[in-house]
Amino acid sequence: MCGIAGICALNQKPIDDGQMEPMAAALRHRGPDEEGFFKTNFVQLAIERLKVIDLVTGQQPVFNETRTIALVFNGEIYNYKELRQQMEARGHTFASQSDTETIVHLYEEYQEDCVHHLNGMFAFALWDAKNEKLFIARDPSGIKPLFYAVHKGQLLFASEMKGILAHPHFSRNVRPEALAHYLSYYYVTSPMTMYQDIQRLPAGTWLTCTKGNIRLKQYWDMDFAPDPARSLGEWKERFVSTFDQSIKRHLQSDVPLGVFLSGGLDSASIVALASRHIPSLNTFTIGYAERSYSELNEARAVARRYGTEHHEILLQPQ
Repeated sequence: MCGIAGICALNQKPIDDGQMEPMAAALRHRGPDEEGFFKTNFVQLAIERLKVIDLVTGQQPVFNETRTIALVFNGEIYNYKELRQQMEARGHTFASQSDTETIVHLYEEYQEDCVHHLNGMFAFALWDAKNEKLFIARDPSGIKPLFYAVHKGQLLFASEMKGILAHPHFSRNVRPEALAHYLSYYYVTSPMTMYQDIQRLPAGTWLTCTKGNIRLKQYWDMDFAPDPARSLGEWKERFVSTFDQSIKRHLQSDVPLGVFLSGGLDSASIVALASRHIPSLNTFTIGYAERSYSELNEARAVARRYGTEHHEILLQPQ
């Protein structure tokens, strides 16, 4: 988990010093390992990084060979090794071993369509100096969060709303419609937030800002159309194969990995498949003193079945 943030001047007025730092500081809990900034008169980017892949040379922002493209990235690209080979075959030179740098070179080849080549969870912001364009994108399922606001001649964005709220000149006006949604449904429907000027960037959507003009485009959506050509048995085999491939891709890391394990079907299925690929998988369960709420026994049974290194934390009222 990393945190990204940025400012883009829509009114062509230079960004005052000291606006980016508090936005980044508000996200430091998401990435305590490294901090990075990219600054021009009209665009500023920030990253609070949690190291997962390429611990040594994976610093951000990441640049292309001519430093005309700068990128900050939160997430993980699971097919980055295949994409790297494709980009190197096209003549691109990599300066790191990170999955992040793959996006930079993909953008050089495909511009906004680079998102169609990515298999992963991501929220990123890219500054294209040659075309004076800011490009922001969120993964198809919306796993990684991203919020943005247009406020007083600036486009602000961050991984969490608190990053935008930390901007020294931001006004915290409540959106009445969002408050009504919260009181009715116990949550605020996307793309709204509780604040008048802050919106969520929807899942599977990218945003561009060129010379003050903002454009949003949904590049992906779920397809629920039935396929009667396949039998139930074929669907079962395809599901298990796809699920296993997804779990295997998620296990790419340069740091130790673990699984949050409850007693339920979802996490137990993940442990069952992950244990095929990691011999000594760590599992973590939170339990409660009240037995009616606790799933410790069920989680222990799954951990024993798959031979994991199991860890339990008992949550007490104090």
